[in-house]
Amino acid sequence: MTIKTPTNLTSQTPNRRVVILGGGYAGLLAAGTLRRELPQARITLVDAQPQFSHRVRWHEQLVGQTIDHINYQSFSVERDIEFIQAQVKTLTPSEHQVQLETENGPTTLAYDQLIYALGSLSRPLWQSPQANCYALNNSHELFKAHAQLAQTKRLLVVGGGLTAVEYATEVAERYPAINVQLVTNSTLLPDYSTAAQDYARRAMADMNIELIENSPIERIEAQQAITASGHSLAFGLCLCSTGFIASPVWQDSGLPTCGNGQIEVNSAMQALGFDNIWVAGDAAYNEDNGRASLRMSCATACATSPLIGLNVARAQRGESALEHTPYYFGHCVSLGRQQAFIQIVSSDDRMLPSIVTGTTAIEAKIKIAKAVISTLLWDGEASQADWWPDFEQLKQAAA
Repeated sequence: MTIKTPTNLTSQTPNRRVVILGGGYAGLLAAGTLRRELPQARITLVDAQPQFSHRVRWHEQLVGQTIDHINYQSFSVERDIEFIQAQVKTLTPSEHQVQLETENGPTTLAYDQLIYALGSLSRPLWQSPQANCYALNNSHELFKAHAQLAQTKRLLVVGGGLTAVEYATEVAERYPAINVQLVTNSTLLPDYSTAAQDYARRAMADMNIELIENSPIERIEAQQAITASGHSLAFGLCLCSTGFIASPVWQDSGLPTCGNGQIEVNSAMQALGFDNIWVAGDAAYNEDNGRASLRMSCATACATSPLIGLNVARAQRGESALEHTPYYFGHCVSLGRQQAFIQIVSSDDRMLPSIVTGTTAIEAKIKIAKAVISTLLWDGEASQADWWPDFEQLKQAAA
């Protein structure tokens, strides 16, 4: 992450209460950074769930692997942060308020500075609940899908991006008796390099995954998906991963949004037109020369959230904000436990022809996943040495 001070941002009047909406990667990193920067600040963390779940490893949990969780109450107590378990319903920026739904009923929470880190949702293909169909947007859905796998003979995965590929390959490797189909409305991994697409196709063929490309799904019915050409794809369990949209809490709030619901931000990660609302992770949208510059990813959350924590602290001290300069290295994709690849990208996240595969890719994926948890729990005192892979070595391997 590179930061520099922009010339078009003015200092702000110091405020006292900071509310963080969302306890994902972005929310927890922002909370930890802010507590270190402002030891006396009143910080409130809000999330609908009682604990953080390591979302980039959900494909592993789907097949029964144990993944990392962080209890919000314990995390908050250790850092002298208030935690409220509640569903965020609406925002009223003009009054500096958030409307919540708690187990005891509705309540209103006031703020001086707000960090919006509610993340994203996988877009479902159905308007109403469908039996045995999941978009996997929370741990509850993940648990239900896992419980059904043992009795499932046919799994249909809808989508052609990395999340869909990880779900399909993880299940095929763990449950070889299940007939796994992956159907996508375009080519497999359409935004990736030819090398990445070919590698993924070979791995899926080795796992006996039936790949159906360029076949849009028109509708989902009872245990079958109907393609635009009229073909029926039967399933016992259907997982849908056809893209992500930002969590829709911003509706009617007046916050500036783009087509998929992300909130438009400036280079300091402030919502455009709102100098006391900061947006982190998947919820944030910024453009560079007409192209989205912030990838919906754990990588973006881990880069933007510490800077937002710094900027909120600087605002409280009346100092000018720092600017975020996006910098990316690659996309790590698991294909079960025995195969993986890293798609190398330019610093502005454009796909390059090279990929890294084999043991190097597998170990890098594992190490990054572990390092993310260590980063979330970092207390500012323990060493961060050896948390991250040697990215320069990975670049050389891809050359």
